Amino acid sequence: MQAQPGSTPSLPAHVRPWIDSEGISTLGRFPGGWHSPESVPADVRDALPALIEQHRAALVPAPRNFLVTHMARLAAHFPMTRSEAEWKMLFEDYCEDLAEIPPDILVEAIRAYRRKGKFFPKVAELLEEAAPLLSKRRAYVRRMEKLMRLPTPEEKAAAEEAENERREAEWREKVRTTPHLRVFERWRHVEPFRSWGMAGWMSFLRDAVELHGEDVVNAWHEEVAARPSEPWPYELAALRAMSAAATMATTQT
Repeated sequence: MQAQPGSTPSLPAHVRPWIDSEGISTLGRFPGGWHSPESVPADVRDALPALIEQHRAALVPAPRNFLVTHMARLAAHFPMTRSEAEWKMLFEDYCEDLAEIPPDILVEAIRAYRRKGKFFPKVAELLEEAAPLLSKRRAYVRRMEKLMRLPTPEEKAAAEEAENERREAEWREKVRTTPHLRVFERWRHVEPFRSWGMAGWMSFLRDAVELHGEDVVNAWHEEVAARPSEPWPYELAALRAMSAAATMATTQT
């Protein structure tokens, strides 16, 4: 249902926790304020277009005659001696300065001031009452627009799965065409290599395969894997195995 201009929009119970800062904090998702989540339920996202339209309609400024009527009503609570020309000039200024305030927020600001003010309000005092309400409504629109662009949990999971498959396919192609990666892929789940630092090991593999060839490097991995319980630091294990592999290669030659 479309909200009429000037009406105060509301949020359905299942949507409010995803929009309202207090609701979000109550749910424990984002303590301390509102932050955009990574995904949003489908039923929440489906409700957002109509809610955004309603909240945008509720941001339409009050018509001039509405402003004059309610300011005149407020003036009755604070009797003052002014000429008709003075009141006309005053209301013209107030209409200009309050031109961005929606009708329901203007009414609420006037009501709040009327209950505590002792004198006819300055424009700044009415704006002070209206500002939090107007800021909140604008924030709701911005938040809903952000949520509209988010995936559902199912869409997010599907996208992540597709990305993982893409990366896996890319990795397999690299492994197929890169000798030192073939060595890495063959041994990375074998003790003691699985506990070695990947960056240093990969750098070593690249140089070792270039210098000695893939078969020799696989041979020294077999040497190390044959005694996985030995407390060899990576560098010592590599040097010892490389020495054995190099000796083996020389003998074969």
